[in-house]
Amino acid sequence: MSRRARDALILAGKSDAWPSGMPGRRPCFGLVFLVLGVGLQGCTWFSDPVIVVRNVGAAEIHDVALEVGGGVIAVESISAGKKIRASPEVTMDSSLRITYVENGGKVACDGDVYFTNNLYVKVEADVGGGVCRIREVGGTSSNRDEGQADIAGACKLRGNQAGAETCMTTMSALLSQPGRFDGRLVSFYARVDQINGAMLFFPSPDALEARDSFSSLVAYPQSSPAAFQKHSSVGDGGQLMRVTGRFHWNRDGAVRPQIDPLDVDRMGLMEGVDLGP
Repeated sequence: MSRRARDALILAGKSDAWPSGMPGRRPCFGLVFLVLGVGLQGCTWFSDPVIVVRNVGAAEIHDVALEVGGGVIAVESISAGKKIRASPEVTMDSSLRITYVENGGKVACDGDVYFTNNLYVKVEADVGGGVCRIREVGGTSSNRDEGQADIAGACKLRGNQAGAETCMTTMSALLSQPGRFDGRLVSFYARVDQINGAMLFFPSPDALEARDSFSSLVAYPQSSPAAFQKHSSVGDGGQLMRVTGRFHWNRDGAVRPQIDPLDVDRMGLMEGVDLGP
């Protein structure tokens, strides 16, 4: 009898399917495991992150490597119009870099998405033919009720005080669905810089270099004095740092008392910011 068939009989309560040496003992915990497994299907934070890479070019690409989470996933080749699916083991916070060989030349594609240990995320990447497009497309389960999905699907909660937990997430997740994080205490990695008395947070080196207002957040010394003192002691701007503070979504781009008119286009405001490595 195959192992798969035996396991099916065990879960059905057939004692004669139990391994030798344990005759007649009914595996009561089999049903417990089955119920537990069904219950965890809605808990996406127990799932591995998923990366889908699609070759949108006209030629086959070779020696594909996905550099993510402190490791590398190697793929021999992806034919034109085809895609592969990978689930990386994330041991450290990181962005995603995809390298490959196309028409004899080495190509690199860097994504503005970040992976954090224990946080489920699904990312799709289109590469080939001069295309480099990486985007986060999901990280929640439709099985949970709406209130729980707002919290559990978007972040990994840390802390023991109800209502005051820190949402460990990524800046890309926050920027993609800011309404989920509005008013929450959040923590994520970002590129940090200061200019004109304000502190700016960007999701990637490319966004930092472009000074893209729409994919950045801002903090001011009045509400985050400790962060400004700490940042001034770490040297030049643009460092990758952990940012922890309360996020406020600039929902309609209106000028509010706590937002300077120069920063009206930014996605939101961070208050009570603490910076860490």
